[in-house]
This record gives sequence, structure tokens and C-alpha cells, in this order.
Amino acid sequence: MKITKFNMVAARTVAAGCVLGLFMAAQSAVACTVESWSADSDNVIPGGPDTGIERYSGLCAMETPESTAAWVQDNNPGGINRIRARFYVFNELDPAQSAVIYRGFSDTGGSNNLFTVRIATDGTVRLIDNATAVEVQQTASTSWVSVEIDWAQGSGNGTISLSVNGQDPVIENTLSNTGSALQAVRLGNLLGTAGTL
Repeated sequence: MKITKFNMVAARTVAAGCVLGLFMAAQSAVACTVESWSADSDNVIPGGPDTGIERYSGLCAMETPESTAAWVQDNNPGGINRIRARFYVFNELDPAQSAVIYRGFSDTGGSNNLFTVRIATDGTVRLIDNATAVEVQQTASTSWVSVEIDWAQGSGNGTISLSVNGQDPVIENTLSNTGSALQAVRLGNLLGTAGTL
């Protein structure tokens, strides 16, 4: 009788382990895709721990192919006049390059830029308000770059704010940049600058 109970417990434990293993495998396969984004350029490379794609943390990341325009897009801003965003970039641009890595648009077709974030090979990051051409910048001294922006429209009180790798933010808050609302954002190597991100 004791042997039977032990065998039943062992069988249940193995079955539970198999179900958990299948669940984790399925979860990891779903997590490493770009399907949760509203749109993409069809050539972003999603990857998990076994793909060799650099990851800041977590299971998944994405990479842009060498010297290729590649991006993901989120249409969830859907008509706002302010956005705060944080993202992480592993900077492997070729020497003396500057890539557009994040943009906000007043449409979902990506034709009317409201703001632009650029990163250079040397780690300099710039946030540019397109309506006024005002920009702020900071420099990172590491390959991994944490970028945090705050962009808001206003009439004399529009704001752009940039913090790179946790530095005190650089802020311009007297902009007259009212206009069309923010509908979508794109992240990646938007213009196909030489190198990978």
C-alpha cells in the first residue's frame, strides 16, 4: 500500500513537472516575437537567451540586421500630447555613425515626425523636437544605453527632457510646439544606419 501511494505521488509530480515545462516552453516561444507590436518592418530579429542577441534583462530582445532599416511600431499613443518612454539599446553602430532609434508620429503611417531620438557611435544621444528644432543631448560611456525621454506639446511650455544611463535629465521646457497629437512611435534602426542595435 505504501509503495502504491509513493508511485502515485511520484507520477503526479512528474506529470506536474511536464506540464510546467511545456507551459514555460510555450511562454518563452510566445514572448520572443514582435507580434505584440502594432506593426513592424518585417525584418526585426527577435531572440531569446539561446540566440546570441544581446539582452539587457529578461528572456527576450530584438536586433536590427546589419545596416538595415528595421523597427517595431506602437499605435497605442492614439492621440496624446505627452509621452514618457524608457528603452535600452546595445550600441554596435559602425564608426562615426548616427542612427535614428526612436520617433513619434502624428499618424500611423510614419510620415509626420513630432520628435526624434538619435544615438551616435560615441554614445551621444539627442532628443529633438521636430516642430521647433530644439534638442537636448547626453552621452553614455557604455555599450548598453538606457534612454529615458519626456516629450510634451505646449504653447510656450512644451517640454523635451532626456536622461541617459540615469544621469540628471537635460530639460528644455519653454517650447511652442503645439500641433497634431501623437498617434504612434517607432523603435529600432529607423534609417538603416551602418551597424546593429
